[in-house]
Amino acid sequence: MATNKITIIIPFKIYYYSFEPIIKYFLSKGEELVIYLPNNSIDLIEDINNNNQLEIHSYEELISRYRLRKLIHSLFLILFTPRNYSNNYKILQLRNFKTPNFGIILNFFSRLAYLISHLTPKSKNINSTVQNFMCFLFKRDVFSSTKIIVGSLNPHSHLLSSRKLKIYSIMESWDHVVKQPSGYVSRMAFLWNQDLADDWKKFNNDKLSFAVYPFKLRFSEKVRRVNKINNKTCCYAVAYSDLFKRSKISRVEHLIVEKIATACYKEGWNLLIKLRPNGREDEFDYLLKKFNNIEISPIESIDSNPANYFLSDDYNIQRFKFIEGVSFIINCFTTFGLDCSFANIPVLQLDVRGDKLLKDSNLFYNNHHIKKYLLNDPNVLKVKNGDKLENTLANYLKSDMDFHTIYGKNLLSWLKTQNNYDVNQASDFVFKKIKND
Repeated sequence: MATNKITIIIPFKIYYYSFEPIIKYFLSKGEELVIYLPNNSIDLIEDINNNNQLEIHSYEELISRYRLRKLIHSLFLILFTPRNYSNNYKILQLRNFKTPNFGIILNFFSRLAYLISHLTPKSKNINSTVQNFMCFLFKRDVFSSTKIIVGSLNPHSHLLSSRKLKIYSIMESWDHVVKQPSGYVSRMAFLWNQDLADDWKKFNNDKLSFAVYPFKLRFSEKVRRVNKINNKTCCYAVAYSDLFKRSKISRVEHLIVEKIATACYKEGWNLLIKLRPNGREDEFDYLLKKFNNIEISPIESIDSNPANYFLSDDYNIQRFKFIEGVSFIINCFTTFGLDCSFANIPVLQLDVRGDKLLKDSNLFYNNHHIKKYLLNDPNVLKVKNGDKLENTLANYLKSDMDFHTIYGKNLLSWLKTQNNYDVNQASDFVFKKIKND
């Protein structure tokens, strides 16, 4: 039996961080909510847990009931998603389908499906096709609510195929649009800005997508830099970690960091290395033995799942405190460059593909969101073909060039929506759209 309550599904801690202002805004408007939350995340809702408008359920229990749906849904996506869906998707295919690591039985099915997918016809509107297929196979409704709020690129999309449901997608991370099809049809999607809203329509074929606000970056507004800093200290923001066993990706970034450290040492600059929030704490300690100009940040948590971390206020304060005295951030592929531009901290964006030792960086740079939105600016510092990153950066550090200031401002301008909402105005927009639908 359907209820008027709105259901929100949170698979990982970091999703709650993006959803938190929306949840609290809905509660402030008297809405009754049903939230599926991981068992290890109950502490995140201590301040609202006793609210009588809130009904909490275990996310793990929800997922455990529908494993057959998950298997069939996953196999269908493997078989019928266009192989050229995106560069991100090609990488995902190779990692998760061709060489999976799910256990003996699932590995067999994944590899078999990957092989068969070379022969199967492809759907241009894969989300609608998979929804029709799942609705035909599974008649039973999973949720009592008709309105369901979910995060982008979630692991429970197999539960969202029902013609009775109205699914509302909130962008958790900006690269989710093109990594793979969402696997369900969204009634509405709420994205960080207009370009990403347009991409959502293009890749997911959902009719309504809105440019709202980058909820994940909201803390950056609290620490927005006012005065320009000119000193000989910069910071590199690490995108990946060998904790997640992505050997080729991690290996090339380690080499990038070492080359940056070499340039900074040569030109008398201090280099801060900001680790992933859930990376490996000692991952770059070997560089401390080679260079005396390096400082490495702490991490927030250690977890084998890249999505299972939380940007607590303490950690946000800590990570921005770590970089408060830098002239600029050096960025290659990480979202933290967006955080910094949102905080009005200059960003030096690198394109290192000209360095022949860094050719594997194409694994990152060919991804749609990086190629289109990070590299499409004349103020990117590019390594010329045949040159070395350490030489290009050393020359930049001793020059009067100011790419980082201009690029940071351009990136901030791109991030802002046409409406220029703050977090409360964005939450109100989402509330009204869903409430009135």
